[in-house]
Amino acid sequence: VRAGGLHLASTGRGCRTLEWKAGADGASFTQFWLMADTEGTIPAQETRAALAQFEDGGFTILASGFPEDDPEESESVSDGAPVTLSARARLLHAAIAAGEGAAYQTSAGRDLYLVVVSGTVSIDASILHAGDGAAVTDATDLTVIAHEAAVVLLTDVAA
Repeated sequence: VRAGGLHLASTGRGCRTLEWKAGADGASFTQFWLMADTEGTIPAQETRAALAQFEDGGFTILASGFPEDDPEESESVSDGAPVTLSARARLLHAAIAAGEGAAYQTSAGRDLYLVVVSGTVSIDASILHAGDGAAVTDATDLTVIAHEAAVVLLTDVAA
């Protein structure tokens, strides 16, 4: 997976082994593990090339288990459709300019988890820096304010 890309690996029946390839250069990535809604699904994987840079500062859906997030009959890597998840969950991305904010609404009974990829942001009175994460429960609205240009990832999962 190249910088800025997305790779989905669905283990289907569980994970029995993990593999990696060490290289001469260092690398960093953010990994989310989501439980599928049903057990015993067929393992699958999907890779998307570097994601388009979004300039509006709002949250963009990268991956989703909600059919309404991609209303087309079929999807392709080139149409920008979210990667399909086997859980009723979402993975979202926001690039936020300094002094600006990004808002997200979800429904009751959901949990949110925010990871700051770069920059500094605040949620309510909490200040978060690159590498920090925050769990948000019992809330249906989330507003992230950037104190400096920031990139964040957000997951929306069943509580």
